[in-house]
Amino acid sequence: MTLYAHKFTSGMFGFTSEMLGKASDRHILNGLKTTSFLVGAGMVALSASTATADTLTWDIDNSNSGSPSNGIEQGDGVWDVGTTDNWQIPGFPGPDSVVFQNGDDVIFGDLTGTGVAPFTVTIGGTVEPSSITFAIAGFTVTGGAIDFASPGTITFDADADISSPITGAGTVGVSGAGIGTLSGVNTNTGELTHSGTGALTISNWVGNVSNTGAATATTVTTDVGGTVTSDASGGSLSVGGTVGGDVVTTADSTVTTGNVANNVTSSGGAMVTTGSVGNDLTTSGASTVTTGTVAGNVTSSAGSTVNTTDVTGFV
Repeated sequence: MTLYAHKFTSGMFGFTSEMLGKASDRHILNGLKTTSFLVGAGMVALSASTATADTLTWDIDNSNSGSPSNGIEQGDGVWDVGTTDNWQIPGFPGPDSVVFQNGDDVIFGDLTGTGVAPFTVTIGGTVEPSSITFAIAGFTVTGGAIDFASPGTITFDADADISSPITGAGTVGVSGAGIGTLSGVNTNTGELTHSGTGALTISNWVGNVSNTGAATATTVTTDVGGTVTSDASGGSLSVGGTVGGDVVTTADSTVTTGNVANNVTSSGGAMVTTGSVGNDLTTSGASTVTTGTVAGNVTSSAGSTVNTTDVTGFV
């Protein structure tokens, strides 16, 4: 275990400008990840305990480590676990620069910060944030991997690109009005849910993909391993490759995919265009489905329309 020591002023728990070890100083007041500190002339030992997550803002100015905040400087830098102090906790009375620990929430960009976009954030190894927020445009996150072993969120309040692969098995909720891109080779097996008003482009996704917000636009350029669901009225969902599970629509959205391995179920006023369907096709309401060969049965209620080249099962 790494040991850190921090000097406090006599009789109070306020930071002085002197730090006796470069550390993730935020943990002194938030969960005790450190193990000891100095009070007066004596050393007080603290046992490590589980720490609550902090909300960190990207700040590459680590020249002021150990002193109170002197503002946020946005720029290129390394994002790793417990090593590089390229972060700040705005409003925290301690040091200006802190390190990231797995489980923290992270924000890229601050309207009061300095620096001119574009900014490149390079991940060293694998990081496990609870959430990622892009507050200003121009950030690209690259290298390493982002692991959502537990459910996590990505908020695109501004345009940004994550080219690092998204890994893990936790669900990933994407929101925001900015244009988001997940361009890495993603291996996450959880469900990705898009509820934002900004367009989202994903290179691929192993788990399920769903649109849930009004007027939400999601594009997967290659394959989706799981089920594709659209229940966003006015939204659109496009898959450039194959769908390994089902296609399900429940609202007047537009869905376009390649071949579907399993079933297609369309209701409401959806417009669905697919390649071949590996199992059954079921339509209801005012939906319209255009597809290639249907390997299973076709069931269509009054008011819906089915256009298919061939049906192997029953109609």
